[in-house]
Amino acid sequence: MSALIRDVSVFLEQQYNHQQVVYSLEFSLEEMITNIIKYAYDDEEEHEISVTVSAIHDRIVICFEDDGRPFNPCSVEDPDMQQSISDRSIGGLGIFLVRKQVAEMDYRRYQGHNILTITIDNLSVSREKEKHL
Repeated sequence: MSALIRDVSVFLEQQYNHQQVVYSLEFSLEEMITNIIKYAYDDEEEHEISVTVSAIHDRIVICFEDDGRPFNPCSVEDPDMQQSISDRSIGGLGIFLVRKQVAEMDYRRYQGHNILTITIDNLSVSREKEKHL
């Protein structure tokens, strides 16, 4: 996974000169791949996870495809952030944080595969950063 993130980061740094965009992408990649590895498979068979990253003008589109159990991260409810950490149920925080970082997240199941598409909008991330300065 670290080689994938490094390669994608180098590619994006050539396309965009915006660290927040690169960070959002790295975080999203790591979180979604970790979820697929941990939860999609319940056997000892070899599986392939396909990741495609496209930089199109002011948008980055990441597509994850796996042949694991059906799982729609878009349907996961946000954790109750008002609860103390010890009272919250385990899981869901990573997906919540990814959704906060990206412009769009879309899931579909097609021919036995989970297909998750995440869009990072360079302009919206830039504006969001400017709000906090």
